[in-house]
Amino acid sequence: MEASTPLLSSKPAWRVRMNHIEGFRFIVLSWIIVYHYLHLPHGDSWQFRLRSGRPLDLFTVISGFITHFVWSTRKVGSPIEFLRKRASGLMFMYYFSSVLALFLRVCNLGAMGTTAGAIMYEYLKFIPTLFGVNVWFSVILPFYDDKELIPQPLYLFAHTCYPENGPLWYIQALAFCWLLYPFFSKVLEAMDGVMKPLALMLFLWILAILPAIAVAAAGSQERWMTFLKVWPPFMLPSFFVGCAACELYKQATYLSSTREYASVYNLAGEALFISIIVAVLVFPASELFRLHGFSLVFGAVLVLLGLSTYFHDSSVTVGLKPLLETSVMGELGSISLCAFTLQGPVCRIFTWILRNGLHEDRWHLNWMSWEEFLVYFAILYSVAYLTSIYLDKPLTAKYFKHE
Repeated sequence: MEASTPLLSSKPAWRVRMNHIEGFRFIVLSWIIVYHYLHLPHGDSWQFRLRSGRPLDLFTVISGFITHFVWSTRKVGSPIEFLRKRASGLMFMYYFSSVLALFLRVCNLGAMGTTAGAIMYEYLKFIPTLFGVNVWFSVILPFYDDKELIPQPLYLFAHTCYPENGPLWYIQALAFCWLLYPFFSKVLEAMDGVMKPLALMLFLWILAILPAIAVAAAGSQERWMTFLKVWPPFMLPSFFVGCAACELYKQATYLSSTREYASVYNLAGEALFISIIVAVLVFPASELFRLHGFSLVFGAVLVLLGLSTYFHDSSVTVGLKPLLETSVMGELGSISLCAFTLQGPVCRIFTWILRNGLHEDRWHLNWMSWEEFLVYFAILYSVAYLTSIYLDKPLTAKYFKHE
């Protein structure tokens, strides 16, 4: 994966294919699926749940990095065209998984003898999903217990802040980041040198953690933390940290004239990433850094491993990055977003079989032992692969002309 040797007199073609990003995607989305469905002993389970924001944080930073990387590479003519291309890659799986989740939910309710009114309520709740606006109703959650502040009819919307296919809230929030990215890119394009993007990353990181620090200091309820996690504006700083990290990577390749530090970049990036994973799993969970607290570190990891890819050193054959770049990890990473959208529907069918029939919708009934989870995980990625190959990619290419 060679790149042209940079020259100090001009800005080089800095773009290379970062295959390790696909491996990161697989790790991140698998971590989220583990959090959703793997049952752990009560104490460990609670600590693990407090750390659930880490993979979302990392995926948000990755999304910002890749978004700026793609924009800088292809230079789509207008913001509208950019948004169309970004959205088209997710359009089919968003609506396919949403309809599938609704169908399974209605089947479950009908088989349990639920009233027609309750089933009709499910159809009404599906309307916000069609327009991708569920996540915006989370603004009601912090005030859910204050009957004087929120009119009674609005409480209906507090129950719809998650789509029927729950994980799709993240796709809705990510769409908001894409909507504002073309404007933010103008700020990044005006930057020269490495200090300005680095300073911007620091500023954005402070913005990312301030709301969580304020809420933790006030001792507010869990609903406030949920609100900070899912409301799209609170995701913007971490997304823009990723964008600024990509700009820092670009500027560093412009200013460097040697490849001798490739192995150093690789070692530093891997050490940072492994250290933060160990910290997340070992040290007591902190409310102050529960949400977006590590976005700056994740951005630094992407910059360092990006530089080690650009200044390619063939002697770097062992470690985390070469593993992430393998064809197996690349293939798993390419279908991970498909698996992410299908995790709920596949889990519902799997637990129907596992529990010998339909059951009430209770989150704890979806928890699985290690043995059950490994079977579910293998089935999920098999279904995701088949869906990607035979439905998502051909239909997206045909009807959305996604590149």
